[in-house]
Amino acid sequence: MVLKLEALADRSKWFKTKDAEDIGTALTWLEPTPTDEDHIYDHEFGLLASYGHDMTMTVTELFGRHLATLLESEEHSKLMNKVRRLDVDRFVGDLHRGLHRGINIRKRNEAVMQFAALIKGLAS
Repeated sequence: MVLKLEALADRSKWFKTKDAEDIGTALTWLEPTPTDEDHIYDHEFGLLASYGHDMTMTVTELFGRHLATLLESEEHSKLMNKVRRLDVDRFVGDLHRGLHRGINIRKRNEAVMQFAALIKGLAS
């Protein structure tokens, strides 16, 4: 995921956003398990509440936090500088295709919100 985020940031300057679809697809793999849900209710309830008890958004932000722990400080700073400059409007269509098959504008907005949760977690 880190490499895909970096690739998206680098390539989107030239309107090449195929990595966004891969990111969207990978985000579909974040199905919370009962163990995850227990952990969230016991230790991350405030975060869950901040997302209106949306478990998918909560797990996505927690995944972003986990990604941040895998990076050294300098790598993290460089990645954050790149992803903060991303214009989600350039790649929302690709992101949406990875997350949701079919066309549904509500799902498109959900894709944007889920990507924002990932980046918020990564920034923590």
